[in-house]
Amino acid sequence: MRLRDLIPEGAETGAGLALRHRGRYLFWLAGHRHGDSARGTFFAGIGGHCEPGEGWLDCVVREVREELGAAVEIEDAARSVHIGRDLLPRPVALEEHPRPLCVYELWNPRDAPFNKRRQDYTYYIVVYAATLDDRVEPQPKDVTAILWLTPEQVVRTARSPQTLASLLEDGAQLAATESVPGEWPIRPQGTAHALAVLWEAEREAAG
Repeated sequence: MRLRDLIPEGAETGAGLALRHRGRYLFWLAGHRHGDSARGTFFAGIGGHCEPGEGWLDCVVREVREELGAAVEIEDAARSVHIGRDLLPRPVALEEHPRPLCVYELWNPRDAPFNKRRQDYTYYIVVYAATLDDRVEPQPKDVTAILWLTPEQVVRTARSPQTLASLLEDGAQLAATESVPGEWPIRPQGTAHALAVLWEAEREAAG
């Protein structure tokens, strides 16, 4: 099976990273442009929309350069899963190399807080595992902030939004270009939510 067998022709697609660095996973944190004190804000994996004619691997390499000013090493996942709208990870045998961790169907109902289209649509995200050299100190460029989290912290925010302050007290790390209020609740979106689903399923399978 190939990725195109899971993603409909003409669908809106993007690519993201499960990016390991300094013993944690690295995400970008949205700020005032994408949230407010009432609803808080979100964090997502490094990555973004595929440009016309751009492949998923090319997309993540470009995005990490734009957002962090760094290069990453893409890894071949031991197995791939498909996460549909029911949020159940199902193994898939993909021919591509490197194999992605998952293909995630991000359902955007018209009344979702961050859906600017105001119409229902599905956005398909191909998520790759990657590492960033520990000697590199990435700085946010095209994003508000960078947030380092453990898988446990990501899963916890998916279950119930956590404040940025509580995560920092729990050992999360932050590099920001503008202030993000510590009392704002934050939750995973896009690639980060796909990883929360995947990591929680792995933890349940391990007992």
